[in-house]
Amino acid sequence: TLAGLGVADKPGIVVFNKIDRMPERAWLEGMLEDYPGSVAISAKTGEGLDRLLDAILNQVRGLLGRVRALVPYSESALVQECYDYGRVLAVEYREDGILVEAEVVREMRARLERYPVPA
Repeated sequence: TLAGLGVADKPGIVVFNKIDRMPERAWLEGMLEDYPGSVAISAKTGEGLDRLLDAILNQVRGLLGRVRALVPYSESALVQECYDYGRVLAVEYREDGILVEAEVVREMRARLERYPVPA
């Protein structure tokens, strides 16, 4: 189960695959209504993959939050992690450090918030 794996509280998407093998889609339409946000796809034909990608992107965007930080040069690896694990909106290399504005996951925001931008 998801709880047994320790991921029950993580976001997920219900995906109904092999829709190319379904001659009658009325059942599928009912299932899509029963599971809001679910997606029907055919990995074989590619049908619905665009909707699955949209659903994934929407969930990822929901996990990201904006942060501004003045990162010391000694911690510049954090800036690279912003590129690796989020979306960098702006970077400015200044005398007093690297000013970065990014959309990143909560854990990364907590690490960056240790370096507030002086007023």
